[in-house]
Amino acid sequence: MKVDSFLVLGSDKKMAACRDRLREQGFRADVFDKENIVNIKSYNYIILPLPTIANSKINGTSISLTELLGELNDNHKVFCGNLNADLYRNFYSYYSDESFLIKNSRLTAQGVLKLIIENTEEDYNNMKVLVVGYGRCGKAVCKLLKNCGMKVTSVSRRRETKALAENDGIFVEDLTNLNRIISDFDIIINTVPANIINRVSVGKLDQKNIYIEIASKPYGFDISEYDVFNFKYILGESLPGKFAPVAAGYNIADTVLNILKEEEYG
Repeated sequence: MKVDSFLVLGSDKKMAACRDRLREQGFRADVFDKENIVNIKSYNYIILPLPTIANSKINGTSISLTELLGELNDNHKVFCGNLNADLYRNFYSYYSDESFLIKNSRLTAQGVLKLIIENTEEDYNNMKVLVVGYGRCGKAVCKLLKNCGMKVTSVSRRRETKALAENDGIFVEDLTNLNRIISDFDIIINTVPANIINRVSVGKLDQKNIYIEIASKPYGFDISEYDVFNFKYILGESLPGKFAPVAAGYNIADTVLNILKEEEYG
């Protein structure tokens, strides 16, 4: 695989680790952030951060996406995370890569465990946890917390996901029962990016409950409707980058290299 140079955009530890991983593999790789401004045209491959945009700028840099696009030519290939890959004809999304998502889910689950450790003083074996959704992240969270000794229940709408959870040894409940059971759990973790938890369910939570949101917007319920929570609410965004930045950065670099390798060899 012939690769000349990578430019990694972003200023956090995750993107620095991405650069370091590329250098370990023998490639020229540099970081473009607010302090290190380089000539974008001198690089063949651009890697955008995850999340990509913050305050109208590319996250961790001093330039906008429009400014970046103005610097690109037809030979550049840009690897993005949660960004519309149709914006530029040579955009590739590492965030849509299945292997990336599986590894990212594992790191997310580890981040959830660290949030629980930071916000509770309970013995794991006494804690009851409800996980809404059993997709990649939901599955990873359920398995890790169960292995730590917590009493984990998965709630979802689809019969297939309930069957998968049962096969993995996880207790299951139907979403239609959420109003009745939600207050029985010490910790509620939402992994579904949709308002599927209604006002009645949220209204049954109090100070003994912790709600951890790890889904993207619009989240599990409409948080704009609630000025004051009677329960502890934790918005756990970008957990891999916060709690395991080196592993998260390596995951990005490895995924980009695999995409390039697959493109070269078909």
